[in-house]
Amino acid sequence: MIHSKTYNIVISLNLSRASRRDILSGIFDAINQLGDWNVHIIQNPAELTAETVRSWKRDGVDGVILAEKGLPDADPELTASKIPTVVLGAHGTWLRRRRQQITFTRINDLTIGKFAGREMVKLGSFASAAFLPSEDDGQWSRLRGRGFETVCRKSGLPVVTYDHAGGEGATEFIARLDKPAVVFAACDRVVINALGTRPHAVCGIPDRTVLLGVDDDRLLCESMRPRLSSIHPDHYGLGVRTAHELDA
Repeated sequence: MIHSKTYNIVISLNLSRASRRDILSGIFDAINQLGDWNVHIIQNPAELTAETVRSWKRDGVDGVILAEKGLPDADPELTASKIPTVVLGAHGTWLRRRRQQITFTRINDLTIGKFAGREMVKLGSFASAAFLPSEDDGQWSRLRGRGFETVCRKSGLPVVTYDHAGGEGATEFIARLDKPAVVFAACDRVVINALGTRPHAVCGIPDRTVLLGVDDDRLLCESMRPRLSSIHPDHYGLGVRTAHELDA
């Protein structure tokens, strides 16, 4: 709906990631249809503190979109807040104790993992499969891994998951997989953090190992040799939906 009032909106969103920039683009395009929103963006989690949340009421903040968690001391204040809030993404039980003026929106990460599995299986017969989770083992990453494993297992292909804390480097982990192998990463950032920009030098990609990421981050994918193949989720659509949920 179109409103005549100017609404003050806070968005906690780390714009260093391509997926977050796509989300923000969707939010802004929706705002153009919804009315006059004055938006303040918090990119650094360290800026989202208990005092920041308390200041929102004093400053007349009308709505909040949270894609990133702030400091731990902000959680009780966010839970107690009555300002309309949309939590964006898979954050487990974070803020689920709050029972009023709150909505959750997210990409279907389980479906993304299943899609990756189906695409891999289409490519032919493989001797092994692996999943590279996010460094923080977030819920979104676990869901993508679960979906991938579900499809691969049905095709008779067990999946091994890399352990960032296990002491073994990701390149060594992939190098010792039975070949040919398929490797699915939770997102493009995980690939470049774990393997660098030239993974084929140590992993035999693409001749013996098929590697697939998520987010289709053009800067990251094109920096790799060979170019990383990646799934493109509808983050823009998620941004549009999130803005409409806050408006409602």
